[in-house]
Amino acid sequence: MREIIRGRGIRSRWRVAAAVAAAGIALPVVAVVVDATPALAVSSTYGTSSGFCKQVDPSTGRALGANLDNVWACGPEGGDFSVPPFETSDYGFQCTELANRFLWDAHQLAPIDDSDAPGDNLVGGNFALSVHNQHTSIPLVSSGTKTLPSAGDIISMWKGTGAYGQDGDDSHVAVVTGVAATSSGWKITVMEENAPDTDDGYNAITVSANGANWSYDSGYFTSFDWVHFAPLTIPAEPESLSASSVTGSSAVLHWTDSANDVGQYLTQYKIGNGAWQAGPSAPAGATSVSVGGLKTGTTYTFQVGANNAKGTRWSAYLTVKTVPIPAEPTIGRPAMAARDATISWGEATSNETQFLTQYKLGSGAWQAGPSVGSGTRSVTIGGLIPGESYTFQVGANNIAGTRWSAYATGSTPQVLASQVTNARVTATSETAAALAWTNTADNVASFVTQYRVTGTSAWTAGPSVGAGTTSVTVGGLRAGTEYTFQVGAENSKGTNWGQYFYGTTASVPTPAPAPTGYNTGVEVTVVSQATGGDSGHTGPANSYPAGPTHAAGSPIYIVCYVNGQSITGPYGTETAWDLGDDGYYYSDAWLWTGSNSPVVPTCDLKTVTVVSQATGGDSGHTGPSNAYSAGPARPAGSDVQIACYVNGQSITGPYGTESIWDLSTDGYYYSDAWLWTDSNGPVVPECP
Repeated sequence: MREIIRGRGIRSRWRVAAAVAAAGIALPVVAVVVDATPALAVSSTYGTSSGFCKQVDPSTGRALGANLDNVWACGPEGGDFSVPPFETSDYGFQCTELANRFLWDAHQLAPIDDSDAPGDNLVGGNFALSVHNQHTSIPLVSSGTKTLPSAGDIISMWKGTGAYGQDGDDSHVAVVTGVAATSSGWKITVMEENAPDTDDGYNAITVSANGANWSYDSGYFTSFDWVHFAPLTIPAEPESLSASSVTGSSAVLHWTDSANDVGQYLTQYKIGNGAWQAGPSAPAGATSVSVGGLKTGTTYTFQVGANNAKGTRWSAYLTVKTVPIPAEPTIGRPAMAARDATISWGEATSNETQFLTQYKLGSGAWQAGPSVGSGTRSVTIGGLIPGESYTFQVGANNIAGTRWSAYATGSTPQVLASQVTNARVTATSETAAALAWTNTADNVASFVTQYRVTGTSAWTAGPSVGAGTTSVTVGGLRAGTEYTFQVGAENSKGTNWGQYFYGTTASVPTPAPAPTGYNTGVEVTVVSQATGGDSGHTGPANSYPAGPTHAAGSPIYIVCYVNGQSITGPYGTETAWDLGDDGYYYSDAWLWTGSNSPVVPTCDLKTVTVVSQATGGDSGHTGPSNAYSAGPARPAGSDVQIACYVNGQSITGPYGTESIWDLSTDGYYYSDAWLWTDSNGPVVPECP
């Protein structure tokens, strides 16, 4: 920093601390340009109306560089102070140094051309000249009673013997960081343009009540003749203390503000001659406060005190009695009906505003009943359930609370439950009917049913269900028969039967005829030259027993072939014998296949056994389904020779569910689910 203040004797020390930023002080934005170094490029625009040091603008309020009550913000430095422009070469450097310090502390921005420690120097006469030219018309004032500064204000400080302190040549500029009232005056905290010798980076100045004695806690100066403040005194006592909105536990206090130096308002209260208790406080300017946590029906003494740092002045006493809770009513015996009860009571005190009622069913939760005015002595509670026990209470109520009576009990008489509605048959089968209905009663214990064949007179009791159920299935009925039904709502008073309703059970369906004519494999025909027809055999030779004879031109379905007896036919001699899906072998020489070679694969026959779990045996069928005609039953463990398989009805056996049906050489299909094949899949080829 340039040492331009004469008479200091020592050079100030620089503190690197972001003091203003840490204090959270709201200061005007400083227009800066940061170069690549980085460093602060100071522009002469700081001296203009939008710059760092500027005259106060009444339309916008104070800013950095503003004067406070005509005390110049940028104090003069040396030279002839008798007439402006004073000494232009030095003018304005106090504000310049403060600007430099603020930018470093708040933003860690150092000026360019820094020839000393960081933030020490701002170089350039143009800056000082701009400041001087902006403020030459502002007079200096060194005494008089002024307004307190605010945080963010820029103030000038100096001491000396001249009219403006110029003889001492010790002028300073500071930014106000805080203002607080104390018991002896006012404490103003500032940051000045020379770093103080304290760790926190601030100077504290105490302004006493006997006139402008600015006492530094640390720094270079001990006294500045700048401004006078009136001495701080205890505020005048609040007047016209009153209360409103008094309840059983609170009251709102009101008063008239009779002082202008109040820091806050305090309250206190006591019961009788007891000790004072502190109540809530209110800020300066308030004229009311609510005091809670009071006892009902109790007389309190209240006071309100105007308080500041100097002390408290208490108001006159105010006596207030909180509202008492009414005494409990005397309840009588309830008059009970099936669905309501009338309760009556006697009044014990006359300070209730209304009577409340409540009731509960058995040991259940309390329910609120109707409320009535303070002049009423009975009320009817409706919506009760017949045949139940109830407990009742009545409470005398006002703003302080409710006092409940003793319990009174009574039971509603039981009545028949209401009939069910919308009774209907929702579904039927050959032997059962599903019933449903709507319950309209609140006092039903159970629902009972009965039924009869329509046109007959004798009823048969059906199933019963609990009160919460609205459906049931009646079984044991005859197929294809119309029935008449009834549902009754039952309780201890009896059964109230509902209207008749009707339903017809489903008829037994006529079984479908067993399917016939299932064929699989390749269709061929008996040659036309077989005038006597062609018979199959149980093996691949004429020596095996013969089966049925097929006429010339009739179809035969074959699935595979084997080699057997050589047979001569109309088109040559062949050894191939084709296995038909009927379980017989036919000589290929007497079949028209459209080929001189076999048209089906070679038979890959497998012998499997009926599973041991088939205790009743296993029957083959003429097709791949139980719907086809059954053949003879084969006992468990017996062998079955199979040639190929087809997909058919899904059958569940002891080892799972399968849709494979194996064609046996006996001409029947067996479900693979009941054959032990030692495999989870087919063991023979699929039939062509």
